Amino acid sequence: MLEETGESVYHSALKRIEKTEMAWGKSHPRLVNDLRNLSDLFFVFGEYEKAKPLYWRILDIQQNGKKGILNPETVDTLLSLGEIYEAESDFTKAEQLLRAALGILTKNEIFGSEVEARILLKLYGILKLSNQQEKILEIENKLYVFLNNYAANVEAKATPSSTPVNPTVSTTAATVEQEKPRLISIYSAA
Repeated sequence: MLEETGESVYHSALKRIEKTEMAWGKSHPRLVNDLRNLSDLFFVFGEYEKAKPLYWRILDIQQNGKKGILNPETVDTLLSLGEIYEAESDFTKAEQLLRAALGILTKNEIFGSEVEARILLKLYGILKLSNQQEKILEIENKLYVFLNNYAANVEAKATPSSTPVNPTVSTTAATVEQEKPRLISIYSAA
């Protein structure tokens, strides 16, 4: 399918990668964008066996850069790899990669991002598919905390600054059930 639709894009990406490698070396950070474009192209067309080595190469370049293993830029790469392994039904590998991405967000104190929500939802889906009840509850609680904090931020924006917002978060299952109507009303208003 790629051959029919994206042949010129594929060749263009390869030429850019080759030029960058010749100018800067095979592991220079300048390669990341070109490698990502090519790996994303393979990913979109479902050619995972071609996309995986490119994503692993990107990850290696990112983790060996100045920011090291906790580089926040690696989160998207880990997410892409996790999605590939999920599509291939390798749920164990997908879970490991997604948890690594979540760990990087946590270590860098990056909370409330769209990427965090995507990772949590992907993990939740993978754990449901692999029927891991204890881990499902853990991710449900993390999703609850994420959504409650998001709701508090929405409320804070809608509330005059003189009115305090109580963003207290509890992670008990009973609280999740009790809070659903309030959270739904906040999301509906957003």
